[in-house]
Parts: sequence; structure tokens; C-alpha cells
Amino acid sequence: MRRFVVALIVMLPALARADRRSFGYTYEYATLPEGQTEVEIWHTQARDTWHSDTPERFEEKIEIEYGVTDRYDISMYTVFAEAAGGGADENLHLDAVRMENRYRFADRGEWPVDTIAYLELAKDFGASLYEVEAKAIISRDFDKLLVAANAIGE
Repeated sequence: MRRFVVALIVMLPALARADRRSFGYTYEYATLPEGQTEVEIWHTQARDTWHSDTPERFEEKIEIEYGVTDRYDISMYTVFAEAAGGGADENLHLDAVRMENRYRFADRGEWPVDTIAYLELAKDFGASLYEVEAKAIISRDFDKLLVAANAIGE
């Protein structure tokens, strides 16, 4: 058993991969290939202002994504949040569960502007609050320059 655990620890880094992302908060033109599964971990720490009297927020997202077809993927992610300082002390808690769908209409470069339709459904905990968010993810490659934009409707 001990050899198995050691072998597993040695092999896991060789299996791990990271996405190449050009932008921090803009979705790019990509979907997960058919039959592949991806696990993503997002970590965000922020303050509303530079002043120490505003709360510091922490958010951790764990996402499992699956490529249904080469052009369509679906994912589910959980959001954990915590706030501290400025009178907003909250312990780490489950904040929301979200379902994300992305559909890529054509392969890169087939259309004048590469386009993905994005739909997200969310349930926030602690309140009877449900959210629906739709996005148009568009991009265009100009040789070594990539231009990407997300049109968002909530």
C-alpha cells in the first residue's frame, strides 16, 4: 500500500495540466474537447478600497467541467466565501452552486468573429435567490494580437 501511495504522489504532477489564459476576467474562445474532464480551482482575494477599514473578501471556486461534444461543454462549480474586517466578519461558508453551459458555433477562424454562447444558472445560499446569466463570448485573432470581449446579460 505504501508503494502505491508513493507512486501516486510521483505520477500526479505528470498528469496535471494548466490552461493558457491571456485574460484574468474575460472568457476566451474555447470549449473542452469531447469526453475530457477538467477540474479548476479559482482563488480570489479583494478589498473594495485600499483602506484597512473595508472588509477583505476571500472566494474559492471549485469547478468540474465536462466536454459533451467538441463544441459543447457543461460544468458545475461551488463557491465558498469569507469576509473579514470592517464589520463584515463571516466565516468560510458555501456561498453558491452554479451550472455553466458553453456552445461554440464554429471552429476558430471559420467566422469573421469567433462566437460562443454561454448560459449560467446559479443558486445563492442563505437567501431564496436564483440567478441567470447569459454571455456572448467573442474574439478575433489578428496574427499575434488577440481581441476578446464578453457581452453579459443578467
